[in-house]
Amino acid sequence: MSEAARWARTFVRALAEAGVRDVVVSPGSRSTALVLAAAGQEDFRLHSVIDERSAGFFALGQSRVTGRPTVLVCTSGTAGAHYYPAVIEASMARVPLVVVTADRPPELQASAAPQTIDQIRLYGAHARAFHDLGLPNDDPTAHAAVRRKAAQAVARSEGPVAGPVHINVPARKPFESEAGDDALPGDRAPSVLHPSVTVDPGSLDPLVERLTSAKRPLFVAGPAPIPWGAARRSVADLAQRADAALYAETTSQLRFGVRAPGDGLGVLLSGAPFARRFEPDLIVQLGAPPVSGAWQRWRALRPDIAHVCVAEHEWPDPAQRSDLWVAADPVAVVEALRTRIPARGTSKWRDRMAGWDRRAWGTVDRVLPAGAEGEVVRIVRGHLPADSFLMVGNSLSVRHFDTYCRSGGEPVQVLHQRGASGIDGLVAGAVGAASSADRPVTLVLGDVSLAHDVGSLALAQAVSTPLLIIVLDNGGGRIFEFLPAGRRYGQQPVFEHFITPPKADPQTLAAAFGLCHVRVEGGQDLPAALTSAYRVGTTTVVQVKLPDHGARAVADAVTAGLEAEFGPRGMG
Repeated sequence: MSEAARWARTFVRALAEAGVRDVVVSPGSRSTALVLAAAGQEDFRLHSVIDERSAGFFALGQSRVTGRPTVLVCTSGTAGAHYYPAVIEASMARVPLVVVTADRPPELQASAAPQTIDQIRLYGAHARAFHDLGLPNDDPTAHAAVRRKAAQAVARSEGPVAGPVHINVPARKPFESEAGDDALPGDRAPSVLHPSVTVDPGSLDPLVERLTSAKRPLFVAGPAPIPWGAARRSVADLAQRADAALYAETTSQLRFGVRAPGDGLGVLLSGAPFARRFEPDLIVQLGAPPVSGAWQRWRALRPDIAHVCVAEHEWPDPAQRSDLWVAADPVAVVEALRTRIPARGTSKWRDRMAGWDRRAWGTVDRVLPAGAEGEVVRIVRGHLPADSFLMVGNSLSVRHFDTYCRSGGEPVQVLHQRGASGIDGLVAGAVGAASSADRPVTLVLGDVSLAHDVGSLALAQAVSTPLLIIVLDNGGGRIFEFLPAGRRYGQQPVFEHFITPPKADPQTLAAAFGLCHVRVEGGQDLPAALTSAYRVGTTTVVQVKLPDHGARAVADAVTAGLEAEFGPRGMG
């Protein structure tokens, strides 16, 4: 057996012992020993993805669903560079991931050898840790170090701040092993424990004092991981006990499944009269801040309001408005606060907030035309199977859910890529999630996002879980119509370089990759199409044809309706 083969087998077995179950490999020669070792590991599910960029987001989708790090394996050279967008997203969204890059030996570095680049610390500060395994070495101590580094990598990817870990594996030829060959004998990889960190209720005295003395408290929550969904009822109960309103965005895991006063804030704050006069006296932010532009604009108007951030790591306050940081797991803090906050009963604050919500949604219902994008996402939301996975694309898709879908209803688990908030790899991420899910996955994205990740449709052929890829086909990146560039250049030819309307039709793309396809006009026939697609049980591309320029017109009409509803005397 070659040294490279023994080295790789020791490393791969240690990954399995550390709890890894999914490995995503892309083709290449320098990674031969690693791929053969992974293929021989019975505990692994091995997934082959040709393009490393798609592979990275596929692995992210898996890790988001399983909570365990998927391992990526690629050859040397620029192959590892294609993982970079997924590594950045994993870092910013705190998703566990282990990236293994095969590498050329030192004598080929800086010598114009093919497929040879400097891979040391390739991902910079975006990797939680970096290990170079060094060249294969049959010394038993060296193999023990390989097992230890594998265990360290998996453990570090899982916490205390989850994220990507990079392992570089240089190797010389030959890479192959013979049948029956085995790794050097040795001990198992060391085990790593992750004890739970509890919150001492007494340490929260300053926050308890603020909540009990506040007359108009407001809880807010932005993007969060799937496990937060288990706390949605606890958060709603705490808000009720504290007599607080609750504004939870779609990606917070707290919006769907329970209802609390405050779910209309994403709509309400887009109207200037309401935004100027809305005056909570305490904001308690659970985790990441809301992404809503209306929220951010309102926050800039009211810097004087007391603001507490509850987040385990870092300081999630891009507006620089908070004056207290509770550095702990928000879910644990919520549970601790429930034992400290006495129930007040309902006051005028929650009653008024609930009344404003009703008027906001009433305005949306009156203004929203049939066939509009807002109606489409409402239909999708209403047809999602209970406890299934909803993956929302960035740009307009996620904003439509926040703007047009009320809280409550059947609970769903929301997948998103709000770490770096790019449109990269949304299809691959959804397919990766479906490969590890035991329930349907529904992806809602725009036509530009689909075109950006069109190659990942090839991965969807093998999915056995129902996967719906719902494409909002509105002729390009219409979010730019909401931005200053759209207001100024929207009628000029140069604007094509912003909205970049795709030239490929989703039906043609689906056919090219052997996928089912359904086309509907707006909301017409969409309910029947969704019901049929979930029943089919494989992958279906649902193309929802929408009018160009429609989204901004509807949003402007909603804003105008709110201006009228909440005019000079409208806050009573």
